[in-house]
Amino acid sequence: MPRLLNLVLAALLLLLTVPARRAAAQKTGEPSLRPARRLPLPEARRAAAQPTGEPSREPILRIETGMHTAVIKRIGVDAANRYLVTASHDKTVRVWELPTGRLLRVIRVPLGAGNEGKLFAVALSPDGTTIAAGGWTSPDGLNTNIYLFDRESGRLLRRLGGLPNVVSHLVYSPDGRYLAATLGGKNGVRVYQTRDYSPKFRPK
Repeated sequence: MPRLLNLVLAALLLLLTVPARRAAAQKTGEPSLRPARRLPLPEARRAAAQPTGEPSREPILRIETGMHTAVIKRIGVDAANRYLVTASHDKTVRVWELPTGRLLRVIRVPLGAGNEGKLFAVALSPDGTTIAAGGWTSPDGLNTNIYLFDRESGRLLRRLGGLPNVVSHLVYSPDGRYLAATLGGKNGVRVYQTRDYSPKFRPK
């Protein structure tokens, strides 16, 4: 009991002395004991990323469930119907084997807080080698990106950046020479030549 009483008295003494120490510090010009306000982590990431349009790079822990955990927005298949790719609001692309339906690979795009990383579009090249994925791929949904992945390894091959709004749909031409993307708002269509993914068409 005496030990508990001592702890209570010590806590009361601390509560009484902290305001006094703050007041003394303000009078003498010393720094305040109150910590400086910091932006919450998601806001800090967003503030850092917005000027450049770069995707977030902060590591985020994710639990793998073996399936999509949110709505699937788009699917794509290769010309020979060997592979199926799916894009979801859970911020993943998944590669499936046809016709067995076996999950072969999970591909994660750069993601952040809120909507950043949600995928609205996916396409698989006719030869089954390249996956194109897009959606809300920037902190504010502006200056977004299309990600190109190697289907077999899941490796990121290229990022097509600088798009003015979210990517809502992606499709390869039947001969695989072109990739077309439709954008949100009144931002129209972009067409890329797949030999080097340079722009072929964009609204003026």
